Amino acid sequence: MYQSQAYAPYCGDEPTVAPLSAVPNLTDRIADRSGRAPVAATAIGGLTDRLFRHLTRHLGSVSAAWSTDPAGADLGFQVVEFAPGRIDEAVIYSTLGLSDYILDSPVADGRFRLELIMIAPERLRHSALPYVLGDYGRMVVALRELPEIGTIVRNVPVLADLSTMNSLYLGQPPHLPPDFARFRSGGLAVNIDWLLPVSTAEATFVDAEGWAAFEKLIYEREDFDPIDYDRASMPL
Repeated sequence: MYQSQAYAPYCGDEPTVAPLSAVPNLTDRIADRSGRAPVAATAIGGLTDRLFRHLTRHLGSVSAAWSTDPAGADLGFQVVEFAPGRIDEAVIYSTLGLSDYILDSPVADGRFRLELIMIAPERLRHSALPYVLGDYGRMVVALRELPEIGTIVRNVPVLADLSTMNSLYLGQPPHLPPDFARFRSGGLAVNIDWLLPVSTAEATFVDAEGWAAFEKLIYEREDFDPIDYDRASMPL
C-alpha cells in the first residue's frame, strides 16, 4: 500500500492484460548502465502507439529505450529517454506501456491507467536513473493500484547515489501544459504523473500537510528548482 493523499484520478476503461515481472527489492538493485546497449524504441499498436505520439509531441524525439533491468529481467514496459532540447539543461525519462496495466484506486471507482516521467539535470543522461523509474513502475504493476498524488516512496538507495534527495514524491508534471498530464484517446484515459526526488524533511511535510500544500510551497518559492538533484532540502 502506498502512503497517499486524497486525489481524484483520471479514469479510463477497456481492460488490458500484460505480463507481470517479479519486483526486486530496491536495496538489492544498485544499477549499472555501463556497457548495456539500449533497446530500440518502438511504439506498439493501439493505445501505446497513440501515447507514443503524445509523448514525442510534447517531449521531443526518443533517443534511447530500455525494456529490461540491469540483470536482464523484463520490465513489462519500456523506459524511454528523450533527446535534448525540450527543457534546457535537462534530460527527460518516461515509462511507455505501463498504461497497459489496469489499476484500481483506493479513493475512486473505475479502472485507471498510468505513465510516469522524471525530469533530471542533463548530467544524469548517462546514469542509473532509468532503472529508478523502471523499479517504480514495477512496484505499481505489482500492487495493481494507482498511486495518488502526494505518494511518497522513501529511502531509494540508487536515487541517493544520484541526488542529495533520498525519497520520491509523486506529483503533477511541471514545465508542461495541462493537457500533457491527462491524455485521452477515444474512451481510454491515462494519467501522466511526475516523480520528484525529495528529502526526508520534505517527505515528512507532505505526510503532515498534504500534497496541495507541498505543491503550493514549491511553486511559490522562486529559489526552488525541481530539476536540481543536488539541491538542499527546503526550509519548512
